[in-house]
Amino acid sequence: AESKKFLKDFRGAGGLYAQLANSYASSSLAAIASQEARFLNDNLKSEGALSLYVDVSRLYQSRKTMEALALLDRGLPLLNGNQMTDYFQMLRGEILMGSNRGDEALKVFREILVKFPKTRLAGRIKAILAELHANPDGME
Repeated sequence: AESKKFLKDFRGAGGLYAQLANSYASSSLAAIASQEARFLNDNLKSEGALSLYVDVSRLYQSRKTMEALALLDRGLPLLNGNQMTDYFQMLRGEILMGSNRGDEALKVFREILVKFPKTRLAGRIKAILAELHANPDGME
């Protein structure tokens, strides 16, 4: 499923993630696979946005944070008003945290909750904010 996603076969990847979630429902990874399937399937009409998201994520996972932020900054204006904006902002916050730019990350996370109060990311963002509030030095 991951390979298909990175090869930008989003429909195929979504189907495989769904199969994994159903076939291994008792696995701790089933919820992650289910979330990934839902994310991909919900955004199939935005292949350009999904492609940008995968590219930025891959750069960030490769510890190329500056390149990831630069690509995000170049690509986002082209996707003005896209339904994935909350996910892109979440990714920006994660990259900023990983770059020891915690104050900027906190601002991004808070803005997501204000601009997108019904986002599926709300629980995750609130957990990050609570963790950072409890341990302000743990922003890495």
